[in-house]
Amino acid sequence: MPRAKKRRTGETDTSVITIDRETGEIITVKKVNGKSKIIRIENEKGVEVMPAYSSGTGIDIHRSFGQLTVMVRNQGSVLEFRTAFNTDTESIMAAKEWTIDIIKNYSDPKVNVNPDELRYTIESTGDYMTPVLLLWGGKPTVINPNIAKAGTRKSDIIDSRTLCLSSLMGTWPQSYVIPQEIQGLRILLSERDSCNKLSTRCANRIVNRLLKFGYTVARDGSVVKKKEVRKYVEDQFSETPSIKPLSEKIGIPDDVKCVFNDLYKDYDDYKMRVSVYDEKILAKVHSIEWETQTGKVSGERIMKVLTSAPGVGPQAAFTWLAYVITPLRFETANKCAAYCGFDPSNRVSAGKVSSVSKRKGQKYVHTLLCQSAHNLISRRSEPFGRWGYQLKCQGSEKKAKSALARRLCIALYYMQLKNEEFNYDMYSIAKEPDVIDISIEELCELNSDFRRYMKPFISNGIVTTKQMAHEFYTGNLNNVHGLGTKAYTLIRDFIGNQKRYQKLYREKENAKKAAK
Repeated sequence: MPRAKKRRTGETDTSVITIDRETGEIITVKKVNGKSKIIRIENEKGVEVMPAYSSGTGIDIHRSFGQLTVMVRNQGSVLEFRTAFNTDTESIMAAKEWTIDIIKNYSDPKVNVNPDELRYTIESTGDYMTPVLLLWGGKPTVINPNIAKAGTRKSDIIDSRTLCLSSLMGTWPQSYVIPQEIQGLRILLSERDSCNKLSTRCANRIVNRLLKFGYTVARDGSVVKKKEVRKYVEDQFSETPSIKPLSEKIGIPDDVKCVFNDLYKDYDDYKMRVSVYDEKILAKVHSIEWETQTGKVSGERIMKVLTSAPGVGPQAAFTWLAYVITPLRFETANKCAAYCGFDPSNRVSAGKVSSVSKRKGQKYVHTLLCQSAHNLISRRSEPFGRWGYQLKCQGSEKKAKSALARRLCIALYYMQLKNEEFNYDMYSIAKEPDVIDISIEELCELNSDFRRYMKPFISNGIVTTKQMAHEFYTGNLNNVHGLGTKAYTLIRDFIGNQKRYQKLYREKENAKKAAK
């Protein structure tokens, strides 16, 4: 029996495991001050957590070769076969045929293997695994090498054997294989991002080199985007500058002017390539039919749906489609959010949370959704932005941005799944909170924690709880001097617990009437 835990109030809890005589189920009963409460029911039949297959295949793949292990059930034992193969097309296909022959010839009872149904587990090793996935087809399971690591010893044979055991026992679910058309879209997006980064690097190098010769024109605007600033810089590195610097110590030497000319040419070239890639990406998205819950829809329709979400532009929509692809590959919206890197994981030891860490997930989608959330919070023109701003005022800006980005991720998931444009009808945060209309002085009587903020409220013209809730919803309380994180938390608690405050107010009014 677990040791009883003492509460601060003096109550004691005990948990007792017993068996229901009628159903035969194992029941865990919690007793608090003599009162019993069922907290968990266990079925003695158990729950299947992993199937046991008749065969398993594990592949440890590298650039020039792969290590292959096949295990088959033969009556009461398991037979293991190992081989290595080269990574050219013919060798990869020969390894597949060898695997099928092993399973057919050595399994007992006999198994008739369909090549399109072949199961195998392979490590996620960059792009080296992609040719195997394309040529083998079947039902692959791609897992992180860190998960497949077995103890301190490491070799290709050990890794392949560990992967094979996972395949035999069905430890990990089947992986989603990226279609070829989506791979093409990802490559276009990757090249577009690379050109964009290189153009930014050129702009930064121009600013850096101008400073070395005394020019501080970057303070007046971008040296590549603002026309007046760029025109002045281009004049300075021309053969005969028409504008003379104010000081003789400032000026670009003739033998260095070619550097600035080349940097501007590179910047314009990269920007032109970015616009070309944008057109190709848009054409690619429009040419693909995208899966939804009700069937496939055109790329134009799905782009219209996704860009209707607040803060989500074409680039975020492109990236979402390229990496999420279809919502049908995820069982729930929460699993989609975890894939995008919005899944805080608790490290639990001895029943206590020792630390909280967030999985990285898909970095491109994660980054763009966080940028969209940051823009919404900065503008505060949308209900989503105002909600995120309220969280920011309560604590960390990073946590507020992450929470809003996760909400955007869930919204995009359901929008694509249902093929419906965004609307705020399903969100309570889009509606201004309805609170009890009493004066700030009366609120202080109900909750004394508000007393320290009564003076800032009244001095700024906020004399009722209705006004306080309105200013909180619109995000204007940040301008009130004297209100900080604790005040925001207190106001949020007041808005979320209206029934309790209405009850306290009625009790106070009834007490006044009884006193008269």
